[in-house]
Amino acid sequence: MLAKLTIFDFSLFSRAKMRFVNGLNVIIGENSTGKSHLLKLAYVVSALQSETARNQPSKLNYRLDERIAEKLVAVFRPEHLGGLVNRKAGRNRALVDAGFHDHSLRFSFAPNSRKKVALEEHVPAQTARDSVLLPPKEALSLFPSLIGSYERREMVMDETYYDLCRKFLASPLKPAQLEPVEDLVRDLETILQGKIILDQGRFLVKTPDKGRLEIGLLAEGLRKIAQLAYLLLNGSLRKGCTLFWDEPDCNLNPKLIRKVAGALVATAGFGIQVVMATHSLFLLRELELLTRGSPLATLYTGLECRNSGVISRQAAEIEDLPSLIALEEELDQSDRYLEMHSEQTGPAI
Repeated sequence: MLAKLTIFDFSLFSRAKMRFVNGLNVIIGENSTGKSHLLKLAYVVSALQSETARNQPSKLNYRLDERIAEKLVAVFRPEHLGGLVNRKAGRNRALVDAGFHDHSLRFSFAPNSRKKVALEEHVPAQTARDSVLLPPKEALSLFPSLIGSYERREMVMDETYYDLCRKFLASPLKPAQLEPVEDLVRDLETILQGKIILDQGRFLVKTPDKGRLEIGLLAEGLRKIAQLAYLLLNGSLRKGCTLFWDEPDCNLNPKLIRKVAGALVATAGFGIQVVMATHSLFLLRELELLTRGSPLATLYTGLECRNSGVISRQAAEIEDLPSLIALEEELDQSDRYLEMHSEQTGPAI
């Protein structure tokens, strides 16, 4: 699991040093504060560490300095690797230093770097632990056509969607192997009101009253929960893994956001590290309601734009973070709305 991440002159960040807990990690910030970039970078370093674990078979002609560059370009889609260096940094190098519980990865690259990074430290993991990133748009309805298209054609879609669809290729585990995740999967299936199945390359939800429903007929929020359920069923997510989720509230109504919030907390409580990014006040409040007083480790990271670049602040309670524009606007609207109705109805007697 990811324990800390330090970055210099990467993307929008001039300098940022963050830690991560084993439970629920929530990244908050308005648009253009680098939430998605931070999430993607954390995913890339986690996925590469899993890929290079000591218990993984060695790959012919495998060069980690080139593989890091290849993965960064595929996920972020810059014109070339050096385009990820902070534009205000001048000729400075971008530095990424990722620490895990028993392994680490540190590398840097310059604005003119193209095909490889300078590998400064690499302590491989003893065993591979999968990392999964769920992009803002669900991918079940894109499977399996996206895999073939991505492998054969040039696409503007970043590689996180392709990575996710490849995770769906694995079939469900045998019942005996599913025992550790049975309760969590059952909770998710209760939300879905059915079971997620893969039949002849298509995802369906088998319901007790409506029969088998094509995945595209479900609301997007339910499709997002179905993704999570299937990744648990096929072993892509298990205890000790890390789930990255970018804007799980995207395109969802409040009722479905509540269900997604419950799924996030249940997943983190099961022993899967969750790192998510959002600017939804509704989702944040729901997460607070679900975690307040619980033993689940929770850490909030607030991102703010400054003249020098994006800065990060962290706190165990959201109210301990400095003011965040992403939240202030919604809170201000709530205050104005209540004030308007108070003026119309008069003071309460």
